[in-house]
Amino acid sequence: MKYSLRLFCFCSGTYFSLFLLAQLASPEPQSHPESIALITFLSALLFGVCMSAFLSWRQKKALDKLGLSLQEYSSCFRSEVTLSLTPEIAFDSCINSILFLEKSKIKKVDKKTGTILAHVGPSRNSWGEELTIRVKSLPNRTRIVVQSAPRVPLNIVECGKNASNVLEIIINIKKYEQSKVTNSCL
Repeated sequence: MKYSLRLFCFCSGTYFSLFLLAQLASPEPQSHPESIALITFLSALLFGVCMSAFLSWRQKKALDKLGLSLQEYSSCFRSEVTLSLTPEIAFDSCINSILFLEKSKIKKVDKKTGTILAHVGPSRNSWGEELTIRVKSLPNRTRIVVQSAPRVPLNIVECGKNASNVLEIIINIKKYEQSKVTNSCL
């Protein structure tokens, strides 16, 4: 509900503001400014309801594909995995996994702190995402925390793109771990 209300306010407010700006910029004086304001307000409400319904449906459909619900999802997505790899190998597998994402670029790599910062370029579902991966050494294991957040803070609808990025990275890291285990058994 909170998500839909935020989306409705954004859609109707944007429409209302743009329409009023267009009216103010008009060179002709308006004969009935009150009626124009009322029509603008009502059309903004209608536009806001229609757009928020459409965008909520689109977001829900995308999250359903990923097996997530709208209640448990926010635009920033975070997940972690614990592996039986050494921190060095896990770090390298994280770098390789990022490069599998479409339009991804690594911005900063810090092996001392075990942090990788990257971004994913814009797509039809979002304006792009910021990725943060942290690799932490544990006794006989390595923990990897992957987080994806919108590059543009005002990005209200991103259709599960952050969750998709995180899940794809974790799947690729697990595949890398499986290949290492298989190769060491040969």
